[in-house]
Amino acid sequence: MERNLRRAGRSWHGLRRRDEADLPTRRPGTVRVFEVAGRHIVEEPGAASDAAVLLQAGSVAVVDLRPRTLVVEVLLRPPVGANRCLLRVGFRARVVDAATVARLRVTSLFPELDAFINQSQRLRWLVTDTSLEHLDEAYFRIHQRLLAQCHAHPPDVPGMQIRLVSVHVTIA
Repeated sequence: MERNLRRAGRSWHGLRRRDEADLPTRRPGTVRVFEVAGRHIVEEPGAASDAAVLLQAGSVAVVDLRPRTLVVEVLLRPPVGANRCLLRVGFRARVVDAATVARLRVTSLFPELDAFINQSQRLRWLVTDTSLEHLDEAYFRIHQRLLAQCHAHPPDVPGMQIRLVSVHVTIA
């Protein structure tokens, strides 16, 4: 979540100041990242806010640092006569560079993870091109292909660490 900040106001004595109430609150597991003159500065958790950074900041983003497990679902076309198949791929993701995440305005990993899975069009058609007798083998090949893909070229989102945690093909 990113929010633009108004210019810092002046106090009765002519000093510029910004109230903490003007900023989004920090929930546990989050940090605020301030954009100051094109640079992104991460506010250290538990530390008092740097007054100079607060005064010069043009925007602030709240970045959640807690690890998450994200499940991406892809509907697979089964061969004629078979039940529909659903591919569920679980990824564990965590922020390793909050400034990069804020700079790139990463708000959701689902589009990147979906594109990662779908980069291999052959994956979707492994089931379609299979006879009913060899359907279990096709499911196994899908599983193995995703494991190999994630091992050789894991999903790459700057500022994030993403790893594969599960692959399941189920009958829908």
